[in-house]
Amino acid sequence: MENIQRAKKRGVNILGYISGYGASCDGVDRINPASDGKELCHAINMALSDAGVQPQDIGYISLDGLAVDLWDDSEIKALKLVFGESLKNIPVSCPKSMFGNLLGASGALDMIIALLSMEHGLVPPTLNLDTPVLNGINYVAKQAREYKVNKALVISRGRGGINSALVVEKGEK
Repeated sequence: MENIQRAKKRGVNILGYISGYGASCDGVDRINPASDGKELCHAINMALSDAGVQPQDIGYISLDGLAVDLWDDSEIKALKLVFGESLKNIPVSCPKSMFGNLLGASGALDMIIALLSMEHGLVPPTLNLDTPVLNGINYVAKQAREYKVNKALVISRGRGGINSALVVEKGEK
């Protein structure tokens, strides 16, 4: 990661850039997040606003996806608050399903995977999602799918209700 002007000056291949960031904390418990997803929704909206994009501009969502009902349900609630009915058209997956919860490193790896997804036009799968709940979500399960993605939303959450969201955009060739 480096300043875009410096990267251009060096003539390197720019895979992408972070165009928006948002963070919030719901702080209802020392471990778990709030069940309503409202503060995660706030972080996502901040990231979208910071990037100067609308929800419909997002072409892929990288879920935090902890595989714990409270966490996953509140994440889906937040996404529905932000994206509404258009959420069913956006591919979502959880890269964490392939490598486990790396705690603080998960967000960085999810961002790298989102950038590679944009570069290769391939959204990674959520492994072991054999029977997803049919809740209006366009899950990419079991195997990767081809999608043209120019902007992605990367969600990362931590214990105690910490919520963060990044908007990453495809780089220039």
